[in-house]
Amino acid sequence: MGRVQNPATYRFALDSPAHFIGVSRLRRTTLRREDREEITVSCLLLPECKRSTCPDSTTTAMLGKLLLTTAVVLAASHGCNAQAYNIALGKPTHQSSNYDNAASSRAVDGNTNTDWDGNSCTQTNDDGETNPTWWVDLGGSYSIDSVEIFNRRNGCCRDRINPFDIHIGDSEQVSDNPMCGGDNFMDVNQASFSVSCNGMVGRYVGVLLPGPDRILTLCEVQVYGAANIALGKPTHQSSNYDNAASSRAVDGNTNTDWDGNSCTQTNDDGETNPTWWVDLGGSYSIDSVEIFNRRNGCCRDRINPFDIHIGDSEQVSDNPMCGGDNFMDVNQASFSILCNGMIGRYVGILLPGPDRILTLCEVQVYGRPVLLRSIYVPVCSADLVLTLDISSSIPKDQFDHARDFMMDFIECDALQGKNIRVGVILYNCVPWTNFDLDEYTLNSLGMSAAINNITYEGGETRTGLAISYMKATSDFRDGVPRAAVILTDGQTSDDYAYEAGAARAAGIDLYAVGVGFQPLVDQAALEMITDYSDRVFDTTQACAAAQKIVDDLCGG
Repeated sequence: MGRVQNPATYRFALDSPAHFIGVSRLRRTTLRREDREEITVSCLLLPECKRSTCPDSTTTAMLGKLLLTTAVVLAASHGCNAQAYNIALGKPTHQSSNYDNAASSRAVDGNTNTDWDGNSCTQTNDDGETNPTWWVDLGGSYSIDSVEIFNRRNGCCRDRINPFDIHIGDSEQVSDNPMCGGDNFMDVNQASFSVSCNGMVGRYVGVLLPGPDRILTLCEVQVYGAANIALGKPTHQSSNYDNAASSRAVDGNTNTDWDGNSCTQTNDDGETNPTWWVDLGGSYSIDSVEIFNRRNGCCRDRINPFDIHIGDSEQVSDNPMCGGDNFMDVNQASFSILCNGMIGRYVGILLPGPDRILTLCEVQVYGRPVLLRSIYVPVCSADLVLTLDISSSIPKDQFDHARDFMMDFIECDALQGKNIRVGVILYNCVPWTNFDLDEYTLNSLGMSAAINNITYEGGETRTGLAISYMKATSDFRDGVPRAAVILTDGQTSDDYAYEAGAARAAGIDLYAVGVGFQPLVDQAALEMITDYSDRVFDTTQACAAAQKIVDDLCGG
């Protein structure tokens, strides 16, 4: 299926479990006068769960009200229970000392029983020691979301745990690794305590009790995270220097010395916007990307600034950026960038600007695979009629401002990518249709030209008659929210309040835009038309009005 230019994007309020769901529009069709869209939903594939987090036909109905947004990705709750995510389960462990049979492996045996007599808790030396530690070897680097500690709760010793530190990194020496947060204190009346680690990367996750005479007991440690999904995957770079192939960046060797033959490089003469990318082989939700830079010799500063792009195009620059221009401390071996669940198949690195040389000693990408599944959901639909006062009570220059409001209104982001139709009615002492709701596509050249060609007429003002005409003649669709925006100064010779009430009673939401010098605009009359003060705007607030209308009609 081909790529869609400027796809509309949506966010859903889910009643069922899900995890980082991205949605992009593919095709619209009409079914029984209900506007629906076929969309592709990106859902996390969780191998440990034996299932994906995609909604099936029974949960599609639970997607709920469509929330208009420009967000491509949403975060929802976990799609599996905690144990299914536990990447520490059954992995090798160690602790600084052992008491009796309370071995370190008990903390990753899957048994969360917090009763000491259940023989599921670890313990260090019963005499106490300084900074007792426990750690698990995950077998490779992971991006760690959180660590959950299950504390001993019965008997003498529940208070021993506080305070405790969590360290994550690539050293077996727990205290040598960076800390996840600071000193932690848990409520000892609770069975467990979860510490968020925000994508910290490491092979070893350790627990340390700071201070002397401490005894460490753990009944279970659960670690939730994502693996390096770039390792050994196909790669490409925009040019090649000597034997410094693009594949070196995913060979698992994080040696940052050029002489170690583990670093890539593009053309030594330099080029504009040199790029490197890895093909993950499918769509992934990306937590973070870690870059290992060349550190020895001439060239450690070449990396700055650099951009990371994630998406479904092999053309790196066509994909959305993870953050902006990045600058790393070239005295450090690596630099990690959080990408907060961006979805894509290709992860690319680009050096912006001319005469750049790209060298990478390793690129590690942490994330989870997603599935793509097409389902049908409602799309936001609305019919809007702009009703413009062109009578003599409005000065010519203020009429121009009203017309500019209409031009800006149809271009507002809040209206784009939705099934919204716009029509225009003009009036002075009599109303007439400038163009119907079904005449032009929103924000098309034809619609823009028709609005731009509206001319000032003058004459008496009859706003009530214009509202009545709008209600009677507009070709509103059945079952679709409808609204009218009345652009006027509030000065009129007829019973506008009665006609406005009749229109609202007929299911037409009314909004007003004050046209003219603001001290002369009858604000009370405009509020009488709309029945709500927050539905009255001035001619500088086109997109605020558009957003308010969309929120009211389609659910904000």
